[in-house]
Amino acid sequence: HIQLPPPQNVTLLTKDFDMILTWTPGEGSPPDVAYTVRYESQERMDKWIKVRHCRNIHSTSCNLTCVLPNFFIKFRARVKAVSGKLQSPWVESQFKEYHLDVELAPPVLNVNIQENVLHVNATFPLATCVESFSWMYDLNLWEAGSEDKKQYESIFRKNTVTIDTTALRGNYCLSARSSFQSIGFKYSKFSQPVCMLLNRKVEWKLPYSAMIPMFVFAVLLASAFIAWLLKQDAKHKKLPRALDLSNFKVAGPPFHCELREEFLVDSLTCTEQPVSQGKKNRTICASLPADEHCLHRK
Repeated sequence: HIQLPPPQNVTLLTKDFDMILTWTPGEGSPPDVAYTVRYESQERMDKWIKVRHCRNIHSTSCNLTCVLPNFFIKFRARVKAVSGKLQSPWVESQFKEYHLDVELAPPVLNVNIQENVLHVNATFPLATCVESFSWMYDLNLWEAGSEDKKQYESIFRKNTVTIDTTALRGNYCLSARSSFQSIGFKYSKFSQPVCMLLNRKVEWKLPYSAMIPMFVFAVLLASAFIAWLLKQDAKHKKLPRALDLSNFKVAGPPFHCELREEFLVDSLTCTEQPVSQGKKNRTICASLPADEHCLHRK
């Protein structure tokens, strides 16, 4: 009878404290293909146990961490493809034991900064079924840029590390790794550093290119303020009497000047009194002192 292509690359792997079965679709699998997973342990060989949350699933992985009856016994898993009434053959993984083979993930550090002291603890991405294991972590503290690191080792998962920072000045960093003892110690990679400024006031430093416009603005502002002060000072000072011309009046009658339409000067007439209009296009101006008269014509 017709069968579906079986899943490929079936692998039982451990990652970030979990035991996971993974696979890839068989070549030529239909788009609606689903998968079913079962497992067996060395305690009860040839008895394949169903995994409820991994029956007719469309994903290509199944987390088996919390379905294992015993973390100190080897087990393996198998998977088959299903589409309607069609099925593929089962494909089995290799044997693994959680306690011996589990791979750890770096912890997440929580840092509480107080005056002259740091309180540090770690959070582990654990499934609830494995929280009872004796997980530990190692903590490193160092000044940024330095290779000299202070080490705090074998700290139990729920314990907090208190660090006296009275003598520390500058930018310091923290990083941690998970650890677990099976036959020997197992370690995760170190977490990304968490850095902080200790016992030093923050200094604001501006780049040189930003200081030039600020300096020019300050000079312009100061210049405007000085000009305003000088203007205010001049208003309050009295003008010397010899230079005060506000009450000066010119003797004699006022003079009048009339400009007519013509741009070229036809004649120039100077009189004490306004002259009535005569010819057109003639400029008449009185600009001499009251006691002098002039008459000039071409």
